[in-house]
Amino acid sequence: MMNDKPSEKIDSSKAKKEFDTSVELIRASYRFFCSRLPQSKQFTPGRPLRIGDFEFASKRQAHAMLVELGWAFFMRLDAAFDAFISRLKLDKKKAMEILHFDSGFNENEKKGFNEARDLRNILQHGDGDADLLSRPPKYVNHEPGNEPQLDPEHIEQFIVLFEKAANVLGKEKDGEYLH
Repeated sequence: MMNDKPSEKIDSSKAKKEFDTSVELIRASYRFFCSRLPQSKQFTPGRPLRIGDFEFASKRQAHAMLVELGWAFFMRLDAAFDAFISRLKLDKKKAMEILHFDSGFNENEKKGFNEARDLRNILQHGDGDADLLSRPPKYVNHEPGNEPQLDPEHIEQFIVLFEKAANVLGKEKDGEYLH
């Protein structure tokens, strides 16, 4: 929640706790829904597979659903991180500057922030189709007609990255940011 009064001291520990709670729920929900999708070995070629009230036509359909889950939960994670930044009264640009110049992040992690931004734009503005964006993504490799694939390992990597970023951004001493 945003502070009601602009002059109020920013409580970074409260913002961090809210972020951590959101991430915990996102991670648990994502893992739960992924675990409900059938595994490849459960399919018999040419035959649908019924799980509960849902009939999977093919392995391909189950994989497409896994991709959709990745997209949905990635966007939820990105929104939780944006909300955390807002609670700290930072704008996204300032937060990214802090994270890119913080010595605690290696080059791969810094690239991860850029990839996250590209993915967000592809998913939010192109519905998975990078060709629909006014500017092509800079950090996410894409081939025309191919959608980004976010599997559980990718989602976990982004969760860990955003958690580390929240730890850096949330540092404060006597109401003042250490950065």
